[in-house]
Order: sequence, then structure tokens, then C-alpha cells
Amino acid sequence: MLQKPLLEGDRLHLSPSNFYKCLLAQQRSILWEKERKLRITGSRCYSIYTYAKDDWAKKTKEYFWPKKICNKCVEHGLKFEQEALDCYANNNNYKVLQLGLVICKKYPWLAYSPDGVVLEGSGKLVEIKCPYKWY
Repeated sequence: MLQKPLLEGDRLHLSPSNFYKCLLAQQRSILWEKERKLRITGSRCYSIYTYAKDDWAKKTKEYFWPKKICNKCVEHGLKFEQEALDCYANNNNYKVLQLGLVICKKYPWLAYSPDGVVLEGSGKLVEIKCPYKWY
């Protein structure tokens, strides 16, 4: 289990041990899945916040044991995510570090998996979206 929190407010703090653990928990790895399952994550927090039904047992089951989503849109996004990240970094002349799971320091039950962190200047978090269709 990742012991030390990594995110405080809008600042990312990486000690050498946290850096190593964060890299070990690369997105979609077994460790990432395990650690993510225990927390409210950025991609799923809105569904909890807006849940209006009284059936929390069902919601809890769906949250902690979700069905895998695999369709052509998801596959497309995963296929082009690295290319899009490289394009963003090259076009902006940034070095972008790819991380795994970032855990909130104040509330360790909250976590986020950014697609990258810009190493220069602001330390911006990067979230890549690769739409399947253009409208």
C-alpha cells in the first residue's frame, strides 16, 4: 500500500520514496488498480457527489467492484493517449513526467491519476482526452 500522500492542495510533493512508489503504481497496473480501488478518485467522484438514489448498497457495490468498460471509444483513447501526450510536450517544449496514483495529503482517501505532470515552471497536471468522433 502507498504510505505517504503525494498531493497537497494544488502542489505536488514527491519525496524520493514517494516518487518511486508513484512510478511503481503506473496507470492500469495491478498496484494502481489495488490502491485506486480503496479511494475516491478524480474520475469517479462526480458520480458519488451527484448520486440521488437511496440505494447506497448498490452504489457502493458498483463503485468498489465496477464492471470493466471496454469499447471502441475507450480502446481509441488508450491507443492514442501516449501520442497525444508526446505531441503536447513537444509543441509546448515541456518535459512531462508520467505518474501513477497521486494521493491527497490531507485526505488520503482521495486520489487522482494524472496523465502527466509538467516538470518546468508551474508543475501543471496533464489530463489527455482522445475523442473517438469529431462533431
